[in-house]
Amino acid sequence: MFLLPTRRRIDHLRHFFNAYRDTDATAPGLVIVRKGEYEELKTEYDSLKLPQGWSIRLTEAESMGGKIRETQNEWWTKEWVGLLCDDLSPETMGWDRALIARINGWNVVSCNDGWQAPKRMNGAVLWSGDLFRAVGYIYPDGLEHMFIDDIWEGLGKEGSCWYCDMGVTVRHRHAFLTGQKDDTFDKVASFWDGDAARYQTWVNAEKNTALARIDALQRSKEVIILKPDLNGVKLMIATPTIDGSYHDEYVTSLLNTIKTLSDLNVQVEWAKEKHNADIALGRQKILAAFMKSNCTHLLMIDSDMGWEPTAVLRLFSTKLDLVGVAGPKKKYPLEFAANRRDDNNDPLPLDFNRETCTCEVDHLGMAFTLMTRACAQKMCEGYKHLIYKAIVGEGWEYGVYMPMLWKGRYLSEDYAFCQRWRDIGGVVHLCPDVALTHTGGHTFKGALSDTFKPVETELKAAE
Repeated sequence: MFLLPTRRRIDHLRHFFNAYRDTDATAPGLVIVRKGEYEELKTEYDSLKLPQGWSIRLTEAESMGGKIRETQNEWWTKEWVGLLCDDLSPETMGWDRALIARINGWNVVSCNDGWQAPKRMNGAVLWSGDLFRAVGYIYPDGLEHMFIDDIWEGLGKEGSCWYCDMGVTVRHRHAFLTGQKDDTFDKVASFWDGDAARYQTWVNAEKNTALARIDALQRSKEVIILKPDLNGVKLMIATPTIDGSYHDEYVTSLLNTIKTLSDLNVQVEWAKEKHNADIALGRQKILAAFMKSNCTHLLMIDSDMGWEPTAVLRLFSTKLDLVGVAGPKKKYPLEFAANRRDDNNDPLPLDFNRETCTCEVDHLGMAFTLMTRACAQKMCEGYKHLIYKAIVGEGWEYGVYMPMLWKGRYLSEDYAFCQRWRDIGGVVHLCPDVALTHTGGHTFKGALSDTFKPVETELKAAE
């Protein structure tokens, strides 16, 4: 159910519920009003045409936090609870059902508020019942209004339990945006000093306890949380191209990824190998550039791929020397660039590693692959007989991507690299749950896990 605390804003409520009906919302809720205020404005409140399933609850408390705590007996056992403000304006049809569908038993879900999302937790916010019961509150005791977003943003990020659905818009018509500051705005501002002190106490004395409870909840539900270790990482993102062109999806994804990693204090270097029709030679030149650099990781991405920044974080979360994503081939039905076969060349089932949430494969396409410096170093040292003098410039290059014949099969440059890596004791790992786009005359999109049979255990990568 939704909770909508309000104070002397009848017109705001009327606007909200008109938008609620216009967007075909159906979820029930409570309008929470201080008793004395309701008695004063009874005619106005009773004139509101509340949707089916909505009613007014009266409290002694005046603040938002106080109203939420005072009505706790009515919502504490619910499967989910949502918090709304009277200055919201739903815009997406069926927004309530879309957000409810994101509730999974251990998370908090927010939406696009048209203002600060996805960095801030604003707009309509929904909690799984098991989550707020595990933590022990939605609003901590003593917090009147401010910093509730800071508290749950912190828990959501560090506990990997926050999902922001940017496809659902519940616009925030905040007074900072509209310029319509009223008595309620001033009343809320009066809570600042007290709430700031209470928030700092929570950070110092209560936050870690809440995070531990969230972790215990996730473990009880067998949720796998993958968190990337980016400490000390300096990443080279490198792309070979035949004609020096980059698809729109690639450019957009690259810029978003660099921004995301920069926000996480990760240094990123972009390396290009342009106008090289020999893909194996192009990859080898990139590897040589990586070996000369001081980068810790090499992320090889082809120029016709598209991805979300979280895909890169997903690779880092595995903490493996060689891991990648099987991109969709440019054909229907979708096929993916990876294989695992027996000695008779018959396909083998993929074994799922629950610790890293990856599968071991024999060979993997290199269109979206992350390797550590340790992997690159071992390959260069393990195949010294493949070192050759660079055609242009000074230095040496490493022929570890050269196509090869293996057991009567021709292995292209990416499969050949994987085979050489396996021949010196390495393991090729695949993240099956990451979706990529592959653009040609048409954009193909998919994740290998889309072809798997459903499993009960949830797989979530930290964002």
